[in-house]
Amino acid sequence: FSVRGAATCASCEAGKTTASTGASTCLDCELGRIASGSGSTECSECESGSFIGELGSTSCTLATAGSFVDVTGASAEEQCPPGTFSGSSATACSECPVGFFSESPGLSVCSSASAGHFVAIEGAVFQSECLEGHFAAGLGSSACTPCDPGTYA
Repeated sequence: FSVRGAATCASCEAGKTTASTGASTCLDCELGRIASGSGSTECSECESGSFIGELGSTSCTLATAGSFVDVTGASAEEQCPPGTFSGSSATACSECPVGFFSESPGLSVCSSASAGHFVAIEGAVFQSECLEGHFAAGLGSSACTPCDPGTYA
């Protein structure tokens, strides 16, 4: 705010800035931008993998696991879609590998195909059951194995 009769000029607090001469007030940085220290004359964009969701923020927030930020100056993170996953500060989501799947958005890890099931493709959103006469004994199978002669499933 402006003060008449001031003996000195005050620095804008962190998260606020003014770039003009003769300013009477400091302004919050826009969403996706920060002024990390006091006395800033400009706001900086947050890097990919981070965002600013509140006006006047003083630091960028890292994307949480299961989300991503693929642009600079973002004001929000986006959840990874089903079939993908991410760790924290991600700039993109990775597809679940063969043998794994994710049914829901926003996951940080993919689930293993359970016994009796398989996942044959990358980026799968569900697991498939083995057909009659086939089996998958362990977790994370990419295919089912036919039963040997003299055995059945």
